[in-house]
Amino acid sequence: SETAKEEVVPTKESNVVEGSVGVGGDVGQKFDIKRGKNGFEGDFLNDYELIGEGSEHTVYRKKGSDKVIRLSEPYSDKSETTFNQRVRDAKLIDEIIGDGSLNVIGYYESENGTKNPIYEQNFQDSKPISEKEVEAHLRNIGGIEYGDKYNRGYLFNHNGKWYKINDYSDNFFKDKNGKIVAIDAAIVPISEAEINKARENDAEDNKAVEQSLKETTKAVVSEK
Repeated sequence: SETAKEEVVPTKESNVVEGSVGVGGDVGQKFDIKRGKNGFEGDFLNDYELIGEGSEHTVYRKKGSDKVIRLSEPYSDKSETTFNQRVRDAKLIDEIIGDGSLNVIGYYESENGTKNPIYEQNFQDSKPISEKEVEAHLRNIGGIEYGDKYNRGYLFNHNGKWYKINDYSDNFFKDKNGKIVAIDAAIVPISEAEINKARENDAEDNKAVEQSLKETTKAVVSEK
């Protein structure tokens, strides 16, 4: 079960960029980009150089620019709901733990017609940091540890809603001035009911541990 490591106060706000998150009617233009055997292909990429690849995005930097683009990996789900959720998640991540520079500039289509978002954001002249450094950073900016050791993340309250952020390996970077910026992570909405249930389960687990310790102590004393 999920475990809230700190008491969650519904009015707590993290130091995030204010702003509404939504897709709206304009998601930019369609780009003639295809996913081939050797990576992405398309005339649009002629002015870009490949600088990074991950499980969800491939990143290119425009030559002579301080901007990068992130091409989302091709999905097979053609529903608008899935596309919109991918865009919303990316915007939320940028607003809560990023630098606020992310924009949706368009999309490309998979072979079956699925729309896959393309993002533009600031280039980060920085180096990746360790998971321990990431966790310390998330706590420093208001994150609340949440979940068990198999599904741990950090809670943030953004515009009145709770989100758990996790799966952040290789997505946090520190520049030469010590500034830490995230470019991606996993984000899941968490209801207050779920949070309260986790706190109840945590309290019950603690009681069970205490009872077990008492019984063990009695057994040891009896043996003596």
